[in-house]
Amino acid sequence: DVVLLCCKAYDLDEAIEAIAPAMGERSAVLPVLNGVRHIATLIDRFGAGQVLGGITIINAALLPDGTIQQSQLKVNTTAIGELDGPISKRCTAIQQALDTGGLPATVSDNITAMLWGKLFAFACSATIATLTRSRAGSIARSATGSSLVAGIIDECTQIVTAEGFPPPKEYAGILRGMFSQPDSTYGTSMLVDMEQGRPTEGEHTVGHLVECAGRRGVGAPILGAAL
Repeated sequence: DVVLLCCKAYDLDEAIEAIAPAMGERSAVLPVLNGVRHIATLIDRFGAGQVLGGITIINAALLPDGTIQQSQLKVNTTAIGELDGPISKRCTAIQQALDTGGLPATVSDNITAMLWGKLFAFACSATIATLTRSRAGSIARSATGSSLVAGIIDECTQIVTAEGFPPPKEYAGILRGMFSQPDSTYGTSMLVDMEQGRPTEGEHTVGHLVECAGRRGVGAPILGAAL
């Protein structure tokens, strides 16, 4: 049995209590949350053998009327994997079930690195959104927008690299491109949450990287300001 866990990171404790009755000895929980801290929390509760790694990237936001709207930047990526690396029969079976249901997915032999890669990208975008409270086009049109974006990317790169998970080289270029189009109306899910007065995942993403920076002796003044 597989329990798919999809929630905001700040709702993790409540979600764990909700799924606990469904977890048997041969069950596995597949979380697709932002960040990486939830992995340790789930392992503490259910055991390492019952926790898989997963990411999904769809660039969507929850609107006030409950509608889930995908942004103009459409990225549809879903990946799952064993936290210790090897491609397993259960992950392959899950991937096939997702494909059959119309949700294409891949099985990764390095899902932990993918989790950190997503955290890197999310934290960069979340920090930009927190400090500017602006859409990508406004940032692109600003005289100092590109330098701010570059500084945030550099700071996040140093932190996740110190943790042993340097981001894929193309990620920095993708992020710069996202915030370099003057007519773009793109806004991160974090920005939408702030605009609507909802809780955010800042503590679980930006906050986590600030903690990592302190532990590794890496300077993080920009992320610290965002936090």
